[in-house]
Amino acid sequence: MLNQNLGALNDSGAIKGMDAREDGVYITYSTGADTVTKKLGNLGNTSYIQAEPTYRRVAAEFDVSDCNKILFTCKTSGSAIWFMGSNESTYVINTGTSLGFCTSSANETKEYDVSSYKYFRVEMLGSGIVQNIKFS
Repeated sequence: MLNQNLGALNDSGAIKGMDAREDGVYITYSTGADTVTKKLGNLGNTSYIQAEPTYRRVAAEFDVSDCNKILFTCKTSGSAIWFMGSNESTYVINTGTSLGFCTSSANETKEYDVSSYKYFRVEMLGSGIVQNIKFS
């Protein structure tokens, strides 16, 4: 079924194939002369979230099994970020390790090791602006 759906979306012929492996599903596609194979759901080297919370909670969850580090860059001071890491996606919020920080200056970047977690939840609170979150 998934293969049929991908085929229907493949008007340009860029998708060359799909392969189920032990560690996940991979898709092969063509970008010009190059052929690329990527794991579906993989964050790759970079993923960004942009949010401008005004005293409200904004949250996102990620599969970080292929990542080692997470970097937060906050556009303004006063950005509050809480993050939880867990090895079970449905229990990230309840059983994860929870840490948080509040930036003291604009464009401040902080880095955290996420290599021991498979799943990661990020919550942004307060009135500051979180410019981006980068996984690597």
